[in-house]
Parts: sequence; C-alpha cells; structure tokens
Amino acid sequence: MTEDAELRESLADMCRLALLRPIAVVADGAITLRRGVKRNDILVMEHGVQVPELFASLRRITVTGAQDSDAHGHVDIVIPGDEVALLHLLSRAADEDDVGERAKEDVIVLVGAWHGGGGATTASYRLARASRSVLLDAAGNWGGDLALEDEVLVWDDIDPRDLPPSPRLIANLPRIAGVPTLTMSLGIPLRPDDDRVFAVARSLNRGVVVDCGVHLDALFELAERLETTEKRVLTVLTGTGNERGAAALGRWKASTSEVQEPLYLLNGRPHPIFHAVADRFDLKWRRSPRLGSTRGWRRTQEKLWVA
Repeated sequence: MTEDAELRESLADMCRLALLRPIAVVADGAITLRRGVKRNDILVMEHGVQVPELFASLRRITVTGAQDSDAHGHVDIVIPGDEVALLHLLSRAADEDDVGERAKEDVIVLVGAWHGGGGATTASYRLARASRSVLLDAAGNWGGDLALEDEVLVWDDIDPRDLPPSPRLIANLPRIAGVPTLTMSLGIPLRPDDDRVFAVARSLNRGVVVDCGVHLDALFELAERLETTEKRVLTVLTGTGNERGAAALGRWKASTSEVQEPLYLLNGRPHPIFHAVADRFDLKWRRSPRLGSTRGWRRTQEKLWVA
C-alpha cells in the first residue's frame, strides 16, 4: 500500500520472490484485486500512509524510500538498501500463515511416471504451483532449451557442501510460469539420485516437489534418503490408463519390491486392463485433474498433503 508507483513495483517484486501474491490497494483501501481480506494477509505499507479500518487487524511491514530521511516513527525497511531484510520478513510472515502452511515446509513430493510420456513433468509443475512449493527438475532431461538469465541459479551452480541459505536460494531461482524452479541450463542431465537433489530438498524451508521423470528406482532411493531427515516424504506416480499405460504399470509393479506405496494419478479414462492391474495390486489411484483446472490441482494437492 503506497502512493509511490516505483516503490509499489519494487514491493510487488519482493512479494513474488517470497512466494506471496501481491495485491495493490488504493489509498482509501476500498478496492483490492481479490474479494475480501483474510486474517492472515500481510500489509506492506509506506510510512505515513493512513491505514484503513479494513486493514487494522493485519500484520504490518512498514517501508519507506531512502530519500525519505525525515520519516519519524517506526520504519521496518528502507528501500533501496534493505531488500534482503524485506525478503526475510515476507518469507517468515508467509511461513506463519497458519498450521497448514507451516506444515508444508516439511513436505517433499517426489513425482515420477511409470512410462515415458506419463505426465510427470506436468503433474510436478501443477502440484508445485497449487502448493506454492519449489520445483526441482531431476527428470534427467537435457538442459539448454530454456532461455534463463545469467544471474539465476541452476543445478550447475549448486555445491551440496556449500548451499546458500534457503531464502537466498529461492530468491535467486528462475520463476518458470510462476513457479520457482531449479533446473538445468547446460551440461550433463541430472537424475533424482544426484547428491545435489537430496541436499537442496533437505535444506529448503518451503514445500518441495521433485520431478523424477521415469527414473523410479532413483526416485525411491531418494525417498529412502529423505526419510532419514525431519521431512515428510510423499510419492506420486502418474501415467495413462490406456492399454499401453496399464501394461507398463503392470510390468513395473510385478518387477518391483518397493514397500512404500505411492499415490497413482491417472491421465485419461481407465481401460479395463488398468482396472485389472489396479485390482491385482490393490492400487490407490485417482483421476488426474484437467490441465487447466487450477481448483482441481489444488484439491489434489490438499488431499495429498493430509493423506
């Protein structure tokens, strides 16, 4: 909430880095970009702006421009100069939203596909976006097809023995279609059993979704390593329900000895062969939401998180 257009844009960018949705508010507080005000909202306000009654109960972060040297009273942040401090405050405030949000910090979802083209990358992105999590691209694909800026972090920049603090790491990740993503730029493809994947997933103070592609052995190996930490590890496998997909799932189930049973997300209508495979191995499965169904993916994420 500020009358300064340049400051407003800076604050909006910082909110996005903290995985928060910025909402511009007019001076009298009568207009917002969404319906109502939630009790867990955070008011980032310029020093000296009158706070409307509508926002009286919200947590506040007071900001002023460096040129405002005559500002009196308590000021949390001076922009420019205190961007890192502001990011820390916003990240901490977001983590304290409610019990459900705090619980997400300890959740790591490993997503794989039981056959090529099974939709692991799509499901990973949709789940990460629905839960405001960080997406780790460990599908083992060749990098270089994304136009990433030089200053953002990619896997080649990660040293598992010397990781930056979680807020700084997240702040320097590229946001691909709105989701902070650690991916490849150039170099050797990275798989889920790489030490860097384990180190980053364990260190982040946000929910994490790992795209493991078709590397199911590596996925469950990573799951075993992560279960030794304080994180909660969930596994999701996705694929099609047609004859080809059902046959691939049956072959994999018959050949694996994994004890941990994942949630199966099915793309498309299930073929009778899929029903036979599901009954044979007593699989817990659900239909994958439509690609454009934001609400559907959010509901899937919520059910997965509390499972």
